[in-house]
Amino acid sequence: TDGDGLTDGEENNNHGTDPNNPDTDGDGINDGEEVANGTDPNDESDPNDGTTPPETEGEWLRFLQANNNLEGYLSMDEVNASDDIIEITLSGRNYSNSDLPEGEIGIDKINRAQLNFNNLTNVNFLSSTDITNISLRENQINDLSGLKSDYFSSLNLEKNNITDLNILPDIREVYRLYLKDNNFNSLGKLINLEKGTRVDIGMNIEDLYEYNNKLDLSTNFCKGVSNRDINIYNNYVKQSAIFLCDINDDWIIFLNGYNANPQGYLEVSEMNPSTTINLNNKNLNDLDMPKIPLKVKELQSINLENNNLTHLDFMTEVEKFRSSSTLYGLSTLGNPIADISGLSNIREAGSLKFDEDATFTDLTSLYNFEKGNIYLNRDLSVFEEAINRLDFSTPICQGMSNSEVRIVHKGTKSDLSICTTGDEWMDFFHDLDLLANKEIREEVTESDRINLSNKNLTNDILPNSSMNIEKLEDINLSKNNLTNVDFLSGLKEIRDTSTSYKLNLENNNLTNINGLSSLERAGGLSLRGSNNTFNDLLPLKNFQKGYIFLNGKVEDYIQFTTKFNIDNSPICEGIISGNVNVSFPSGSNYDKYSLCETNDKVIDFLLVNSKTVLRVSKQEDIPTNYTLKLDNKGLTDSDIPEASAWKLNNISGIDLNKNDLTNVDFLHSMKRTSGTSYSNEIDLTENNNLTDISGLSNLKTVGKIDLNETGVTDLSSLVNLEKGLISINKSNSNKFVQYTNKWDYSKSICQGLLSSPVKIQIITKDKNSNGGFEFCTTGDKWLDLFHKNGRLRSYSTSVDDIPVNVQNNLSINIQSKGYTNDYFPSYGFPFKKVSSIYLKNNALTNVDFLNGLESINTGTNNSYKLDLTFNQITDITGLSTLKHAVIDLRNNADLNDLSGLENLEKGTIYFTQNSVSDLVQSVNKFDINTPFCQNMSEKTGSVKIILSGNYYPKTEELCE
Repeated sequence: TDGDGLTDGEENNNHGTDPNNPDTDGDGINDGEEVANGTDPNDESDPNDGTTPPETEGEWLRFLQANNNLEGYLSMDEVNASDDIIEITLSGRNYSNSDLPEGEIGIDKINRAQLNFNNLTNVNFLSSTDITNISLRENQINDLSGLKSDYFSSLNLEKNNITDLNILPDIREVYRLYLKDNNFNSLGKLINLEKGTRVDIGMNIEDLYEYNNKLDLSTNFCKGVSNRDINIYNNYVKQSAIFLCDINDDWIIFLNGYNANPQGYLEVSEMNPSTTINLNNKNLNDLDMPKIPLKVKELQSINLENNNLTHLDFMTEVEKFRSSSTLYGLSTLGNPIADISGLSNIREAGSLKFDEDATFTDLTSLYNFEKGNIYLNRDLSVFEEAINRLDFSTPICQGMSNSEVRIVHKGTKSDLSICTTGDEWMDFFHDLDLLANKEIREEVTESDRINLSNKNLTNDILPNSSMNIEKLEDINLSKNNLTNVDFLSGLKEIRDTSTSYKLNLENNNLTNINGLSSLERAGGLSLRGSNNTFNDLLPLKNFQKGYIFLNGKVEDYIQFTTKFNIDNSPICEGIISGNVNVSFPSGSNYDKYSLCETNDKVIDFLLVNSKTVLRVSKQEDIPTNYTLKLDNKGLTDSDIPEASAWKLNNISGIDLNKNDLTNVDFLHSMKRTSGTSYSNEIDLTENNNLTDISGLSNLKTVGKIDLNETGVTDLSSLVNLEKGLISINKSNSNKFVQYTNKWDYSKSICQGLLSSPVKIQIITKDKNSNGGFEFCTTGDKWLDLFHKNGRLRSYSTSVDDIPVNVQNNLSINIQSKGYTNDYFPSYGFPFKKVSSIYLKNNALTNVDFLNGLESINTGTNNSYKLDLTFNQITDITGLSTLKHAVIDLRNNADLNDLSGLENLEKGTIYFTQNSVSDLVQSVNKFDINTPFCQNMSEKTGSVKIILSGNYYPKTEELCE
């Protein structure tokens, strides 16, 4: 009965407690709690163990603790001194105010109080308590004077049968206020509310008194609603509390009437840049709209789509819509707009959208538009500005120029075709969406590109005046129908750093290019295309740098016969220096150099004919590293400029092979090639009719002169040559004049042949030559022979001048030459002693030219010897003076007579015969007193003979 948690039976039968008193012993502890805790509910002193408050502490603390609140506290002073979060929960106890202790609760601050599901009518016990979070759901509240705060984080008064909200405390701000399931019909004290984040009244606002008896806009409530500080809900559904306020703004009334004021503005002045107005598909016509302008400067967007509006006069004070996206702006799609003068102040919008069925034709009202997209959905030609253009200085034209404004329309013309600069060329460019950011031609720079390719242009379509732009990065006029380019008469330069930067005039119908007379530079100037029929390049005379692509062959142009002259045509300087390249289709027999003439016939000739690029206009400027390549040109003497015009004297080389020249008189001034390697060559090979090389008479040094497969037989003109190699026809040195009419060794060419290291060589193509020594003479036949064979070349007067020690160490090697005895002097050998003589594999029949030779080094090495093997020798009597030698006579098949060796004192003789009987001396023996016989022994004598089969004859076999 007493609600202490024990049944009456338990109290009467088990515990002896009073079933009508929850605290039988009056110690402040509920009987049920004492039983649960093991203390005596009948003994007042039993629980006083220092954990429960004494009776003197007061009823509220004991009451709250009996309801499981504030456990552990011994006094209210202790509660108030604590920093703990104080929460009171008495929900579901069915308490009425009479069940509570008398007086105030005595707690200074309660953080949260849960008093739901009771029968309380007031909370006066909280009069002195600071509390901002209290829930009184399902009580019988009719008096809230006990709540003194003007701020609540949460106040729940649901299901209390409240009929008048004037019982509310003087609340200024509340985070959550729950008033559902009560019986009030007026806002009462809520009209003073300044901020209510969530106020759930549990009814539609139409059911409130204020809906029909609206609040003054000056009330706190209306101000809070206006600035969205107060939000009214009906069971979690937000209500338009704005309808509770007395609105006098026509636009707000209008928007409210079409549910187009979800933000709950009370006045238009409250609208901000984030405001969106949606009047889509409201069946509006002009008469439905407010008669006053919408007095807002900036909005996020207005959607007027799918209505019946013809004008937008109500927009006169709007200046800006958000421009960060085309989703923001003004859309009138689905409206037959006939007049847009109301948009005259709009400067910016993500988009202004008009229907294709709109009928307005005047765009001047948009001249202040600076940024955004305009969707006209019609061809620009229907607008007046297509003829009477807007001035380029207007904001809308400037916006289009700098890409801040874009007009989306049908048709091919550019946005800027509705603007004029007053300059017909700039308007022309703008019509084609070119140079949009330029207003005057003076602003066009060398970094600008103009692409007019494939625009079906004719000269009649172009402005009448000259374009008068001096420099561009690129201009493409290809694939049009132009017959001339007079309009380019002021153009001087297209960026010249690459052929990708072009003046492209391909595939037009050009009959002349007079308009290019000022052009000086272009990475590429392309004039190709079969329909370009001009043949006069004179307008290009001032062209100084770049690449020109032409359609015809060189010989198709007037300048092939009436050439550019270097004195008055910079193009020639460019061609020669390599700064200008002219490309012709394949099939032409000539190149760009055929278009020009200098004042030097030789340069003109070389420019056209030399295979190596020449970069000068005067012979004096030809660099020393230049190689003149005129090979395989079929040149005859008449093709070469007269000799007197030639001034070449020092270049890297000259290649004239495979021509039909008879002389080289034009080389009369050549003194040297710039180097002396074989690559520094004067190549005259395969000029089969060449016989006269007197033009080389001044030549001093050269890497090589090649005369193979020519008719040259006289080298007299080369007598002054000091250094170089002369290559002559294969194995025909005996045909040269110098073979019989030799040069004196005092001549430069012979001195070069003699020098060490060798400065001059004369060789045949097959290298079968004596190095040209057969063309020089000292007057001493033996010395000439030694020179030919690479010996004693430092001696040029007589063999008598050669020291004995040089003679004794001389090794002569004339092997495998096929020489006969005619090759050697007819008188005796000039030296008594030499180191070795190799005459193997020739065509000798005797050795008379060795008469006078006494000794050949006879050291232990048999390589020091006289080698006469593989000849046709039958007579060796020329060796009669020889005393010391190793003599190899093998493979002389017809030699069987040792006569000539009688005086040999020391040496070894190798013979081919198989036996002594094959020798003449087997019958006609040597006198036993000869040195040969005196020193001969079978194997041990100082003279030995070795026959075939390694047979050593005995003395008695050869001597008697």
